[in-house]
Amino acid sequence: MMSLEERKMFEEISDAVDILNVKKYSPEQLRTYDLFLDNIMIRESDLDNAEMIGISKGIEQGRELASEEIIQIITELKKMELTIEQIAEKFNTTQDKVARFKLLIF
Repeated sequence: MMSLEERKMFEEISDAVDILNVKKYSPEQLRTYDLFLDNIMIRESDLDNAEMIGISKGIEQGRELASEEIIQIITELKKMELTIEQIAEKFNTTQDKVARFKLLIF
């Protein structure tokens, strides 16, 4: 005797086999199924493209933010009002990074 889980799995497999039995479908039904599969492939392709565009935009925005942060850090270093530690804390970055920028400008 089958358990409830086994019975459910058997019914799912039986349904899948029925779906795959293309001999009993009319040409119109097969054409509709082909169009359905085409739409799925197009959707997946569109999602992949959208993901790549999103990644590219994210990288571009990240670069812009990083550039702006570098300019602000260098501006603070040139003012010579704050220590490296204070600048690092102000911009939530490492002291090493600020020290490297200082080496570049002095």
